[in-house]
Amino acid sequence: MNRLFAIFFAGFLSAFLFCAPARAQQPQLSISDQLMMKHIIMSLWDMHYTAPERMNAATLCQKTLFYITRAEPEAFDSRDTREEFFTNIPENYQLFFPKDLVASRAMNIFNGWISEKDLPAGIFLGASGYYMDPQAFFQSSPYDESSDLPRFAEIQTVNNGPDSSVVVNGTLRCFKITDSGEYIVWGIATFMANFTRTEKGWKIDSFVISEEGVG
Repeated sequence: MNRLFAIFFAGFLSAFLFCAPARAQQPQLSISDQLMMKHIIMSLWDMHYTAPERMNAATLCQKTLFYITRAEPEAFDSRDTREEFFTNIPENYQLFFPKDLVASRAMNIFNGWISEKDLPAGIFLGASGYYMDPQAFFQSSPYDESSDLPRFAEIQTVNNGPDSSVVVNGTLRCFKITDSGEYIVWGIATFMANFTRTEKGWKIDSFVISEEGVG
């Protein structure tokens, strides 16, 4: 009797496991993937850009170039380091940004197409890239001292999103250094972001950063 029961139970268990719906696997992100996602989110918070906005072509170009100067200082060149890029370019234009770089960041970070006709103040378009007059450009760009505060991001959950995308949730913190050299929490926020992998890196499809405020 016990043997018959054991056979019956084993058959029932096999049928249950075979018919049970498979649980969706959680996406596996490498350390470099997580670092890149956190860096993108921190850079957007650094710009006080907390959710996607509709913007005209000139503003899109301005936001993209501002993002690159804050998030990727190694990706563009200056007159001091690459003088050959600045032949016959007026002296006030001190920085150079390759066209492909700007177009890629505009699409992957701000989900928009760069127009070569509508440019922000302080920007001149050359044959192979954009030249920046920093003084004129930053007068019209969103900047304040809080943008220089040390920041930290933590990804808490990773889930599958629509169309093979990845949804990440986490927290953000920025710190201020007191006169005594102590780090204190100066700002706290949570974030949710939807990323898709492309041939040119991670593309942020949508996001929201909810600031809780401390300092």
